[in-house]
Amino acid sequence: MPIILGEMGYSNQIDVDDVIQQNVLKAEFQAMETLSYVVGLNYWVGAGTNTSGGYTHIFAKSGERWSLRPAAYELSAFYKAKLLANTK
Repeated sequence: MPIILGEMGYSNQIDVDDVIQQNVLKAEFQAMETLSYVVGLNYWVGAGTNTSGGYTHIFAKSGERWSLRPAAYELSAFYKAKLLANTK
């Protein structure tokens, strides 16, 4: 039976830097990639600051510009792997 995880994200209670967030999410996504029955997930994310949604954010704002935090690339890689697996 295909499973879609309804909500996941990094803790919004723990101040986490880019490297730790990326490493933790990379490990989680790599583990889920091997589970053929996990077909997708909803990554819960705050607006992009530590004061609006905790530390789950994958976007960073500097002035008027938004950029991706490194963990965003891990989320993207997870979806890419799932898409490729479903096209085989």
